This record gives sequence, structure tokens and C-alpha cells, in this order.
Amino acid sequence: MSKHYDEVIIIGGSIAGLASAIALSPFASRVTILEASSYESFHDAEAGAAVQLSDNGLKALQFLSADLLQKVFHHAVDVQKNYMVLPSGNELYDTITPLPPQGTRTLMMRWGMLRKLLFEAIPKDSFRIEFNTLVKDFTAGILTAVRQDGEERYPISDRTLLVAADGSKSAFRPTPLQYSPRLNVKAAISFSNFPSHFESHATYSYLGNPEVACFLGPAGPHHYYWAISLATENPEAVNLSIDQLIARLTSPETKIWRELLQATPPHKVFFQPSGQADIPEEMVHGNVVLVGDAAHCMSGSYGQSACLALEDAVTLATGPLLHYTPQRRQRCLDLQAASQQRATQAVNVKSDAPQTMSDWIYQWDVPTACPRENSNGPYAVIG
Repeated sequence: MSKHYDEVIIIGGSIAGLASAIALSPFASRVTILEASSYESFHDAEAGAAVQLSDNGLKALQFLSADLLQKVFHHAVDVQKNYMVLPSGNELYDTITPLPPQGTRTLMMRWGMLRKLLFEAIPKDSFRIEFNTLVKDFTAGILTAVRQDGEERYPISDRTLLVAADGSKSAFRPTPLQYSPRLNVKAAISFSNFPSHFESHATYSYLGNPEVACFLGPAGPHHYYWAISLATENPEAVNLSIDQLIARLTSPETKIWRELLQATPPHKVFFQPSGQADIPEEMVHGNVVLVGDAAHCMSGSYGQSACLALEDAVTLATGPLLHYTPQRRQRCLDLQAASQQRATQAVNVKSDAPQTMSDWIYQWDVPTACPRENSNGPYAVIG
């Protein structure tokens, strides 16, 4: 970042927003996060499902704070193997994931715990977070937010940077979210009733049924993450009960997921329609910048949402704004295409062969300056 701002206003206190607060705090007199959730839910380390952190995300965390990275290691689990549960029976195919230096390191942890650690790492001397705050409008250089005690207006001047980290349904992205005919259901829970062959440092995937795909893996010490992808014509309108979800898992290979569902409190289950949005031509418009899913919402088949958000934050801090789009857009386009292809393969498995992994996805380094003329265009606000 080559400019110092009077204030950085970040919309959304998720992974992208908090990482941006850490990365940009040296370049602002004040950092403000506008967060929709309550104080209590925000500080719940058990909130959300799980995140995957591979080499690229770990490099970004190290840039943000070496102490933060060590805390992440303490609360995460190294994934040492990936197993595919075959549709032909209970046999497991081992797609071994070698650890460094031979291969890519992958950690998994609870989403709420990562958010908690990021929040604790933000320098507090010039930072504030406004809870229960929803952005209503951004027009004519005025950001209007609604809180329980009324509306507040934030003038966005040349000395203010506005960071849109408001997720896949961002009102600041000029491209709409397009849903695919699938619904993702997921949770992270404490669970111990696994079969004797279960390995706590491994992931398990059942990909043999186009109607149902399942995933299971660690989410930190004593916690596990499960996810189920269901085919449905209208993913936005689906809100199934635990019993209805269990009824969709009819094959013998999904027995462990049925047991996990039975052990999951209903309030811990998250329903997320599957979708993606075209990555905008420009991720920066004037003094508004898109980060996280607001910039590059895509299929979760590679589990890179958190890592890309961390990359965004680091990229913002390592060069002027005019370098942000050229350093981020092509990588996100390539990953979006790879993720979509992998998602299609995942529900159309026709053999016992393992799926191929693309190592280039995890090969990312803290960027250096990227020369390019500023090509910011007019900014359009949706909604």
C-alpha cells in the first residue's frame, strides 16, 4: 500500500474483512469494521463450519503475523491423507497427500476459531468494530448503515478506503451471483463415534452418486467437519430437517454421514446454495476495493475460499491499489475454472481412479509490485 488513509472502512467481519484489517492497519489512522452479526455470535469460536488452509493461505498468515500463524497451527489439524469412499463398496482408495518438502501442506480448522484468532491479531489502538450493522446504501460518496439505534452515514472521501468484504451476495460486486442446481449442507462438531479404520488426520469423500456427494475431515483437535452436496432444482428455497437429510443418504457408503447428522444439533447445520459469479473486470473502483467472496465467489471444490481471502488482504498491503486487480484477477479466473471443472467431476465419478489435483493452485507467494496503468472505470452499486 503506497498511500496512507485517514480511515479504512471494511464491510463484513469475516475472514476477508479481518485479514484486511490486519494488513491495512499500518496504512490507516483508523480501521472500522461494519459487522452484521451480534457481539456474542461474532466471538463464538464454535460458529460456522470449517476452513481449509493450504500453503498459499499459510504464507499469507505468516505475512500478517508470525504469532497468528503459530496459534493457527495449535488449533488446526494437518491433513495427511485423502480417502475416496468408492460407490462399489466399503473399499477405500488412498489418494496420499505428501507433506512438505515433497508436497503441499493442508490444515483444517473451525471457521469460528480462525475468525477469533484473526480478530485477536488486529492492532486495537486505532480499531473499532460496529456490531449489528447492515449496509443500506452507497451513493454519492455516502455509505449509509443501519443499526439498532438508527442510521449512520459515513462520508467516503479520497482519504477513505472502502473494503467490500460482504461475501458472495455482495452489493458492491457488479456481477450477479448465479446459482447452480446444488445445495451445500455442512457443520463442524465434536464427534468420537467413528469406525475403527477411521484416521483422524485424513479426509473422506463419497463421490459416487450424482444426487449426493459427501465430505468428512478434521476441523481442529477433537472437532470434525462434514459437508453434503445435494442436487436440487431450487437451492435457495431448500431448508431440510436433519431427518430429511438423512433420508437422502441411502447408500451403505454414507453410513458415517448419517451418524454425523444424528449427532449434529440442528442450529449447527448451515445451508449454503452453490453458486458463483463472474469475476469483475476491475476489483478496484476509485477508493472501493473488493476482497474475498465479494470479489471471486466460486465453487468450493478446492476449498480455497479462506486462502484466497487471505491472499487478497496481503496483496492489498504490498502494493498500490492500481496493482490489485492485475495481481488477483487472472489467478482467480484460473482457479474458478479449475474449481468448476472439479465440481463437475466430483458428481460424475465413473471409475475408481483418484481425481487429479492441480498443484499450481497452492503455489502462491507474497507479491511484489506489478506495473500497470490505472484503468478504474465508473463504479456501479447493485441493490
